[in-house]
Amino acid sequence: DLGFALQRPRILPDTFGVRVRVRDEAPGLLPREREDAARLREPGVAPQQQSDLDPFLDRDRREFIAHGDRRRVRVRLALLAHEVMGHASEGDEITKARSFLSKVVGKRVGNSLVTMYDDGTFPGGHGSIPVDSEGSPARKTCIIDRGVYQGYMHSLETAGTMQAHPTGNGRAQDFGRRAWVRMTNTYFAPGKDTKDAIIEDTQDGILTKGWISGMEDIVGGGFQAVTQSGWIVKGGELKERVRGMTLTGQALSILKSVDRTSKDLVVSGGTCGKGEADDWVPVGSGGPYMRAKVVVGGG
Repeated sequence: DLGFALQRPRILPDTFGVRVRVRDEAPGLLPREREDAARLREPGVAPQQQSDLDPFLDRDRREFIAHGDRRRVRVRLALLAHEVMGHASEGDEITKARSFLSKVVGKRVGNSLVTMYDDGTFPGGHGSIPVDSEGSPARKTCIIDRGVYQGYMHSLETAGTMQAHPTGNGRAQDFGRRAWVRMTNTYFAPGKDTKDAIIEDTQDGILTKGWISGMEDIVGGGFQAVTQSGWIVKGGELKERVRGMTLTGQALSILKSVDRTSKDLVVSGGTCGKGEADDWVPVGSGGPYMRAKVVVGGG
């Protein structure tokens, strides 16, 4: 009989500081499969194939434009927003003195076109929450304002240590885990250009599409991403297609070289791991198309 369903109503305190009623249903599954399906719905259990990069590796969100060895790039900088600037702006990384952003508050870290937020109130955001796991209300925290670094994301603990206000970023996967400083929806703010206008203004470059992998260095501020494929750009037009390549550079150098940003904004959802193994929370990351300089290497 494949018409059964597993139903177990129960009350749980969830990650976001509210109580919810949960009913597990796994229609059409055999007993062992029902157990596996139920397990994946239990607090504290995440699929084993997930990684911190998973939210940002799909094939239709992020594209680069570049020229020369140090090339101009058109890119939705989700990887840079989350992996480098985001993790390095978490208050516990600052209190442990292991972030390259530890002493840059009030200093210029990017072009005036660059503004970056972590926003737990973003409408429809995958990382949006009413309150964090410590009961602090979610808020929109400005991390970079027109190129000038503003400050960090905080839990109650790091806010107390640094004599700052909590920002609603004390997050845990469930009530049985420690709350760490973690992002919600982290993104670069949109500008005024269209993405087509940015392409047309690029005389010699490469348009790359899709991520295969990426890595960050929150101590030194390095950034690297491997792309799926791309196209040569000549005279503002797409030409022949090329295979994947590696894009790399220093995060602050990339942000300071930004000279065009588009008005369209995409914030995509995924999960982020921190602390112990299999400790995940939902997050969002993204931004507009931004043209900047990066180093382009072999695939």
